[in-house]
Amino acid sequence: MEISTDGRYRRFNEEEPPVTSPKNKAGDEGPMASPTGEISGTPNLTQVLPAPYLSPGPSTQIAFYFPTPAPITQRKYRKRPKKFPCTECGKSFDQRTKLVAHERSHTGERPFSCSECGKDFAQKAHLVSHQKIHSGEKPYSCSECGKSFIEKALLSRHQKFHAGVRPFLCALCGRRFFQKGDALKHVRIHTGENPYSCTVCGQSFPYKARLDRHLLSHTGEKPFSCSHCGRGFAYKGLLLAHERTHTDEKPYSCTVCGKSFSQKSNLASHERTHTGEKPFCCLECGKSFTRKATLISHQNTHKKKRFLQLKMREEGDPEMSDRTDMVAEQSCPTQQEEN
Repeated sequence: MEISTDGRYRRFNEEEPPVTSPKNKAGDEGPMASPTGEISGTPNLTQVLPAPYLSPGPSTQIAFYFPTPAPITQRKYRKRPKKFPCTECGKSFDQRTKLVAHERSHTGERPFSCSECGKDFAQKAHLVSHQKIHSGEKPYSCSECGKSFIEKALLSRHQKFHAGVRPFLCALCGRRFFQKGDALKHVRIHTGENPYSCTVCGQSFPYKARLDRHLLSHTGEKPFSCSHCGRGFAYKGLLLAHERTHTDEKPYSCTVCGKSFSQKSNLASHERTHTGEKPFCCLECGKSFTRKATLISHQNTHKKKRFLQLKMREEGDPEMSDRTDMVAEQSCPTQQEEN
């Protein structure tokens, strides 16, 4: 029977009673090895060493005990100071490399080019992700349905569809989104914000993707061709939508009534007829609509009214207000037409 000098482990055999250490005298409730090799007393102790540590001879086990470490409190990491501000918009970054990447959103610089198709990118990570389209590599697979993705972020977004989680809420219309970025983009529908401007003609857009699409109208580039009729398109989404006119494919179905659509946007618009959702709001009068096209048509009535008011003010017509209100009322789409 042996006790180590530090009292942390001991060896015993079944014929002899366990030896108490000076810290564990009779009557104390400290941890102690029993003849079965178990640790009595304090429950949060590791019990027995693995087989390689067993000693030869009559002794059967080595009891090894020590207090379980106290739980580590959650570390609080200090955020890096954002000392690199953008001279264009004032947004700050904690690293110069992030600032340089951000500044390309203002300058339009895209130094990273795809060797396959020539498409340019502002960041190298975006180029690497894009190149997987050409290679067909999709390393991230969904465990639910087996669908594969070229990016982990796309897989994470897809998995939220299975879970039905829409954590991001629009406070203006109540619509929910899977991604924070989608919610922020959606809010621009209500605010009318168009932060992305064309350097050629000055036209502004709410999303960068729409600006990129618009820029192709200046270059006339149409790199995507229909295999059925040869018609060219500026981007792949338009080509896919067009090809369905040849195949009559309607992959998007309404879960409420079963009606199918060739384009996802048409399905989304149709589903609002069931939910009553009206996310497109007029900032002038507050009237809401289920379709953006109807909102644009409605907004034109305000423009027409302002034009007539200006014209009649110049002519000095006293019945100006009554006549302009009548024109606006006749031009405004009715609720029945809108739905």
